[in-house]
Amino acid sequence: MKGLLDVMTEEQIAQQPRDGWANVNDIPEVRAWLDTLPEDVFNQIEHLRQMSEQNGQMQMFNNFLVRMMSGEQ
Repeated sequence: MKGLLDVMTEEQIAQQPRDGWANVNDIPEVRAWLDTLPEDVFNQIEHLRQMSEQNGQMQMFNNFLVRMMSGEQ
């Protein structure tokens, strides 16, 4: 079941196998970085990804991922 606007909640994301969230559109460095994250942080990021897809803001999300990966705030 999905939440508002067909976006899954972090809790719903956590119930799914983590391997199923691999995004083929992410660059290999981002995929490797995501694999190192604690489960709760990973679930938050995947929730943000869904919200960004729904709102047509994937470029902003991808820029956010690269900044997070590089340690920028």
